[in-house]
Amino acid sequence: MAALWAATFAALVLLNDDLRAFWSVLLGMSLVGSALTLLSRPQQAAGRRPTNRPVRPATSGPVDARPTVPVAQASPAPAALPAQPSGADMAEVTSVRAGHRAHHALAGQPITTSALSLPKAGNTDAENEDAFAVSPDRGRVAVSDGASSAYRSGEWARTLCAGFVESGVAVDPEAIAEWLLSQAHTFQRARSGDAGWWDVEAAGRGAFATLVAVEFHAGVSAPAWRAVAVGDSVLLHLRPRGDGYVLVAGFPIESGEAFTSTPALVASTLTSRTALPTLRFAHGQAAPGDRWLALTDELARWALRAHESGMPIWPLLFSGSAPEVTEAVTAARQQGQLVNDDMTLIRIALA
Repeated sequence: MAALWAATFAALVLLNDDLRAFWSVLLGMSLVGSALTLLSRPQQAAGRRPTNRPVRPATSGPVDARPTVPVAQASPAPAALPAQPSGADMAEVTSVRAGHRAHHALAGQPITTSALSLPKAGNTDAENEDAFAVSPDRGRVAVSDGASSAYRSGEWARTLCAGFVESGVAVDPEAIAEWLLSQAHTFQRARSGDAGWWDVEAAGRGAFATLVAVEFHAGVSAPAWRAVAVGDSVLLHLRPRGDGYVLVAGFPIESGEAFTSTPALVASTLTSRTALPTLRFAHGQAAPGDRWLALTDELARWALRAHESGMPIWPLLFSGSAPEVTEAVTAARQQGQLVNDDMTLIRIALA
């Protein structure tokens, strides 16, 4: 375009001197316009984006070019456990609620403990099928009575007690259910190695034991406790009054006449929730000076009957020395007040 105008200008200059001034001005204006057009094209090209690419929206920071991933909605919080009254009106949860999420165990309340376990008359300590475990710093105690007629029930009872104390499992229906299944699986697997056919057959029938386990924690306004029980091992909560104690609550049994010959038992052959025994739960608060006793069935039955008859049994069980308690148990056996059974006593006080 510029070359064409230059040729025209030269011809006009040569042909007509009168038009020279007019065409010179016109040609100069055209050349300036062309030059401005050519100079503006690079700037337009630099500012233009291809129409087949999306335009990124303006942002105040770096743009993450990764695809957007949908964010999963948080699951609703699990419903709180039903409130349970403390003391003699303790409620019991008699079934495991499926789908309830396990709570974490509460911070432990330190406790002090002492223990005494007596085998059946005529048996050695090694033949004692009762078991217990304590963790004073974590505020946890467990007592179990292995069923004498079952295979390795004493070993199963020790497994349950140690497992409760060492695992720190929360005293919660969902957590305890899962924990019992895990304990059974571990027990079965540990005994499936080089056992002979007679052991395999006996193990298939299972070991059985009762259980009462308690954890103490700080509570909102005062120290408190939560307990779980299967069968007739018992936790007794007592409160000082005068020179003796009053029974605040017995869990899961608070009467000497309530014991039966067929208590619920935890089986080592558990493989599913449908096979779980009835799990009972309770909780309560502590007052200054309160004490607790964790007992296997025969000792608990004897103690409750003595209490109901007006015998001052609690000072003996709380403060008596091991020889004094052993002597009292031996005398009660001889008098027919006690069945010849393994017996275990755990004394508990807040530290």
